[in-house]
Amino acid sequence: MLDAVKTIHGIDTGIDYDRQAIGVLSIRMSHWQVHLLLASFCVFSVLGQNSDGTTMSGGTTASAGGKYQSLPLHIPPFNVSDYSDINNDEQCMLYMEGLSIVVMNNVDKNNLKFAQINVRPGDATWDYAKDDVLCPTNFTLSPYKFTIRLNITRDLTGNSTDDNTTPVIQIKSGTTFSFTISLNTTLDLFWKLGEATIGSDPLKVQGLKDPFTASGDLIAKSRVFSLENAGINGVYGRGWACSLTQAFWFNTGNDHDFIGIMFYNTQIQLTGINSTADANCKGCHYFMQEVDDCVGTFSPGSWMGIISALVMVAGLMFGYVMLQSVQTIDLFDDPKHKQIVINVRE
Repeated sequence: MLDAVKTIHGIDTGIDYDRQAIGVLSIRMSHWQVHLLLASFCVFSVLGQNSDGTTMSGGTTASAGGKYQSLPLHIPPFNVSDYSDINNDEQCMLYMEGLSIVVMNNVDKNNLKFAQINVRPGDATWDYAKDDVLCPTNFTLSPYKFTIRLNITRDLTGNSTDDNTTPVIQIKSGTTFSFTISLNTTLDLFWKLGEATIGSDPLKVQGLKDPFTASGDLIAKSRVFSLENAGINGVYGRGWACSLTQAFWFNTGNDHDFIGIMFYNTQIQLTGINSTADANCKGCHYFMQEVDDCVGTFSPGSWMGIISALVMVAGLMFGYVMLQSVQTIDLFDDPKHKQIVINVRE
């Protein structure tokens, strides 16, 4: 059935898939284009709904089963044999290729220190538990919730923005952590990141060099801030995608160190992933083509292009006006040469 992934809604992806693969198609475009991440999962449909009007999906137990999968993460985990009892009638989905973990130190208010660790495919695995995804059947019954569970598979180090050669922070291999994001909806059919909470296994970052070693190991706490600045928001009925979000920050128990999380190559869709109306792909789940990118039209890159174009046009117009104002002079005329007489008749 994965052959159906190659042509979805008339688009020939031109990509051949291993029949044992998960069936995720990710198309990265520049910030000047719509960033489209297309995921396709072919499974049978099973209906499930709670009494409060929300549908839940997940494994057979309330806790993670320890059957870690390689990144990229996609929840609910359609078409993954390690997880059974998945509600295939689910209508929301999250896809994420990785994330970046940032540590900020503000001992010197005039010179903030930052260090960053990138978690990419090959650096971590993900797990899933029942109720990790909450998709209300009615848009007004928010929030939508996604719980992300990661296991770091090798030692990861991060450099400071002041020195990109010497590691200053580290996450050790075997570190597991989880956090939940809640997407709140509004009456005008918009949604945004409304809350982020740390799970029972919090993220722990080890400092290797001052100033990140002053407070010992840094552990993320569930007091989050800067949610609005993360830029995770969208419109109901359309997908949302981002190559790299801004960070939302967690407290660490002291006043000088904070841990931020940024999503890398992520796509979220809150409705319409089930293709029951598609006769060519019964039971498939995929992101729609209508996707909004997190980089807006008037981003810093857009303004740079607009201002550069205006400067070039202004220079061209100035040169044209200067050429039009040039007048010939008689400095090099031969005074002994017979003058040209032009008779003008009325």
